[in-house]
Amino acid sequence: MVYKIGICDDQVVEQRYLQSLVEKWAKSENHQVEIEVYASAESFLFREETLTLDLLLLDIEMGAMDGVSLAKHLRQAQQELPIIFISGYSDYLADGYDVSALHYLLKPVNPEKLFEVLNRGIKQVALEEQVLLFESSGTTHSVRIKNIRYIEVQSNYVTVHANESIRMKRPLKEIEELLDASFFRIQRSYIVQLNWIKKITRKEVILNDETKLPLARGKYEALNQQMIRYL
Repeated sequence: MVYKIGICDDQVVEQRYLQSLVEKWAKSENHQVEIEVYASAESFLFREETLTLDLLLLDIEMGAMDGVSLAKHLRQAQQELPIIFISGYSDYLADGYDVSALHYLLKPVNPEKLFEVLNRGIKQVALEEQVLLFESSGTTHSVRIKNIRYIEVQSNYVTVHANESIRMKRPLKEIEELLDASFFRIQRSYIVQLNWIKKITRKEVILNDETKLPLARGKYEALNQQMIRYL
């Protein structure tokens, strides 16, 4: 597979540095990449409709339109493109959370840290393509893993909450065996996908869509450790 990676930065020196790092990462991981470079947010938007990027390295401090504004535009347009923010300051961390950025890297970019984040991004791209098949009432449903927010069990029935809710009579343990490390069982009746988690407290897990689910006693530390390992 060829991964298409965009670099949007208004400084030529930074463009070349990031491009060299991406090429070095691709060589070390035996990946093929196509790199697109944009000198401003405006030049990126000019080609937006024809872009098919897998990842975007986005500088925050640019000209008339900054990186945060561009990221917000992409999210409003329902584009789920993984974004890695690049900045010389830590002041914009909150903005990164607001647009669900994959990560926030400070300049000068550390090569090893960037490589780690790029590997995470590739995992996310792979997740985009994966599907699970569920049979309910004689109908087989194909569900993208990335769209599964959480799975719950009530009595003998399991409900998969994705773009639609699919209810089936099947043991939760059978469903759990189909899932990878991006899922975590937060309580006897609930399994959550880590990518959908917005906030964790001692008593509950809050998802990006503001759904609140109970967190079992003793699961708080384990969930945080799983988040660190996976994300």
